[in-house]
Amino acid sequence: MKPLLCDRLGHCPEMEPALKPDRGIWIHLASPLEPVWLFFPLPSAQFLSTDPLLLSLSLITGSVMAGAMFLFLEVRRPLRRLEQAMAEVRSGADGSPAPATGALEVRQLSLHFNSMLSRIQASERERQTMLAGIAHDLNSPLTRLRLRLQGGSAPGDSLLCLDSHAQRKLGADLDALGRITQQFLLFAGSGSREGFVEVPLHQLLEELSAHYDGQDLRLELDEIQASVQPIALIRAIGNLIDNALEYGEAPLLLRLILLNPYAYAIEVIDRGPGIPDQELDLAVEPFQRLDRARRGEGHCGLGLAIAKRIALAHGGDLQLNPIPAAEGGGLCACFWGSCQPLERA
Repeated sequence: MKPLLCDRLGHCPEMEPALKPDRGIWIHLASPLEPVWLFFPLPSAQFLSTDPLLLSLSLITGSVMAGAMFLFLEVRRPLRRLEQAMAEVRSGADGSPAPATGALEVRQLSLHFNSMLSRIQASERERQTMLAGIAHDLNSPLTRLRLRLQGGSAPGDSLLCLDSHAQRKLGADLDALGRITQQFLLFAGSGSREGFVEVPLHQLLEELSAHYDGQDLRLELDEIQASVQPIALIRAIGNLIDNALEYGEAPLLLRLILLNPYAYAIEVIDRGPGIPDQELDLAVEPFQRLDRARRGEGHCGLGLAIAKRIALAHGGDLQLNPIPAAEGGGLCACFWGSCQPLERA
């Protein structure tokens, strides 16, 4: 404004701003007699422009921001919670219902998920109850038969009339039934009630390897601290070693590797014939017995399934990887898990 006034008057007058009582500018006019000050009022500041372009841009910006806020509060955040609930179920945890909040479609999706989760949990409880009940009911008659076989029953019992060879065979059958019963109980539980404890994994596996003294089992263990269910983990790795000893060939290798700061891998490697590629996925399913890899007695196809369930509970998985013949052949059972315990609801 001042340059324009200077051009019009031919010189630049002195100017003073004024805020009170009215907003404006005092302009000093050149006068030969006495100082003359002219007050020029300024229009009040307008917070809203009347420019149509600015109004349109403001409306568009407000609409975009409102839409982004709606997507975050009503769609993205509820979907994020739903995704976390689904991840819990995928990892083998019991899972918790997803809050039915947000947009209508998201609420309906959450309700469908909660209904599905309820049915899965009910089916899981029925399955565990059935397996535990069968195993528990079998224990009593198996114990009575074993006592009779050992001569703990009354004289004249027909079992005592068997010759020593028949008694040994019957005792082996009872031991096999006992192992099957124990596998049923383990599969029904799979360490679900055991808490997570931070332990040195390498020391835990060294203690496990002591039970296989005399076997051709070598160790390659990194020093790793991790939160695990110790009893369940020992059971899972013990199943893998037992499988390798029974169906594989020496030498066996037990290896503990730190994959990254958040995950570890426990590998049990044998040099046996392995499992055909087309049957690898089937081998870890419960109650599956492969003709080429399950020829022993007293097994019902739950050893690898138990190990897989425990791996899922540790935030990982169980993978069976054939070793190429160029590298010596065999099978690598890889149990991997998270270094931190799962967040359970």
